[in-house]
Amino acid sequence: MDTFTPQERTTIMRSIESNNTRLEVAVRSAIWRRGLRFRKKTSLPGKPDIVFKRAKTVVFLDSCFWHGCAEHCRMPKSNQGYWNNKIQRNRNRDVEIKKLSKNGLVCDS
Repeated sequence: MDTFTPQERTTIMRSIESNNTRLEVAVRSAIWRRGLRFRKKTSLPGKPDIVFKRAKTVVFLDSCFWHGCAEHCRMPKSNQGYWNNKIQRNRNRDVEIKKLSKNGLVCDS
């Protein structure tokens, strides 16, 4: 059972940012300090987090919760059907994007 009212839960979920997360900022900072230059915002399939255009390489930073990491993901106790479906859809999309990137279809020239 959720400890928050539906309205409180909605407010909490709306406050979660989808970009510039701590993970993304930390990785981008480390890459930048090493002298590697990249792009953040692109219209490539799958919306990669980091793009090295010259090297035709993309990086996806998949967080543990949203992508169902077996080691770290703690599934919510309420609305389990919704969350199980959501995480599974994310995992399925990840598989499709990996197939595209292996076939050279994610990067544009």
